[in-house]
Amino acid sequence: MERTRELIKSLGEFGFDDSVNFNAAIFDVETLSMIRLVIRDNFTRTKIIRDLDLTQSYPLKHKIENYFREIEHPLYITNGLLIYAMYLEGYRVRRVKNSINAYFDVSTASVRKFMKKNKCLR
Repeated sequence: MERTRELIKSLGEFGFDDSVNFNAAIFDVETLSMIRLVIRDNFTRTKIIRDLDLTQSYPLKHKIENYFREIEHPLYITNGLLIYAMYLEGYRVRRVKNSINAYFDVSTASVRKFMKKNKCLR
């Protein structure tokens, strides 16, 4: 987890950016809380971080946005906000090489179940 904590220091609104210093105040607290509830209620951790589309921040943020759209509560989620929410929920984070995105130690089975249950297959 120490490595993840170090990595978060370069997290900005839209993801990782080596030119920024982390500032939690840029993230909306209410939106962060709503995302954390979805993560907590739907996803499970695995022992390793897999380099898969389903475990990457950018595609996962869209799936969560689609969920909020389905329940008629449209919400825009920045990539950085999702990364921060996953971090706060105890997920390990690994930056995608030379990218603003991250991979998480989230179970692909739990992501698929979330997608199927909430019709957010896009």
